[in-house]
Amino acid sequence: MEQLIVFRIVQGLGAGGLFVSVLAIIGELFTPREGAKYYGMFGMVFAGASLAGPAVGGLLTDALSWHWVFLVNLPVGAVIVALLVKYLHLPGRPPRAPSSTTRASSRSPRPSSPSPCSRPGAASSTPGPPRRSSGSASAPWSSSDCS
Repeated sequence: MEQLIVFRIVQGLGAGGLFVSVLAIIGELFTPREGAKYYGMFGMVFAGASLAGPAVGGLLTDALSWHWVFLVNLPVGAVIVALLVKYLHLPGRPPRAPSSTTRASSRSPRPSSPSPCSRPGAASSTPGPPRRSSGSASAPWSSSDCS
C-alpha cells in the first residue's frame, strides 16, 4: 500500500507540472488575445477529461481489472503525442523588439562604489507596504539612507 501511495504522489507531481507547463507555454507562444483561444481549448479538453477519465476508469475496472487503469495511459499517451506531432502546427511568431526593461541598459559602466542601498536586504524606494533595511555598521537600522 505504501508503494501505491508513493507512486500516486509522483504521478500527482508530474500532472501538476504538466498542467502548469501547458499554461506557461501558451503564455509564451501567443499574445493575450490569441492565447485566450488556446486557453479556452485547453479548458474544454481538461473539462472533458475530468468527466470522461473517472467514467472510463470505472468501466475498465469493472470490465477488466484495476491494473488496466494504469496500463491504458501509455498507449493513449503515445497516440496523442503522434497526433500532436502530425497535426499541431503552431504559427510562427516574429521576434520581439527589445523593450526598455531588457538587459541592454545593464551594459552601462558600474559606479566605482556601491550605493548604500545596493546591499542585500536593503529597503527599496518603490511604493507599497512598509520597507525594512538590513542595517549595517555604516547604515544602522534607524538610517533613512535607503527609504
